[in-house]
Amino acid sequence: MRKALILVFLLSFGMLHAQLKVGENPSRIHPNSALELESGDKALVLPRLTNAQMSAIQPLQGAVIYNTEEQSLYYYDSSQWNPVGSGNAGGDLRFINNNDGTFTIVYGDGSTFRSQDLTGPAGSPGSPLGPSGPA
Repeated sequence: MRKALILVFLLSFGMLHAQLKVGENPSRIHPNSALELESGDKALVLPRLTNAQMSAIQPLQGAVIYNTEEQSLYYYDSSQWNPVGSGNAGGDLRFINNNDGTFTIVYGDGSTFRSQDLTGPAGSPGSPLGPSGPA
């Protein structure tokens, strides 16, 4: 009898599923969530890796990291790391913060565009560079 109870106990572990919520209202989690993060003043911080560290690991398909050298998010597609926003579609693009008030857009075909310094004044409403956009 004791062996049968132990067997039922061990087999029941295969039928369990877990949900985890971190943050505000931890007792309220969406039924379709495996992991839910909730915060009004904190952010999710992904693993931060260099190019060499990325090359040294072979994670599961779908893994996401922040590359500290490229200053960009990358995902693993089961064979290689790809920048988020890259792919075969010509419309894909990604943004890179140049840390000097500018950003670079990298288009799916590899061409790039570097913005003007955006740290200056925005201009007055209605001006070509104002809050309403180009005239």
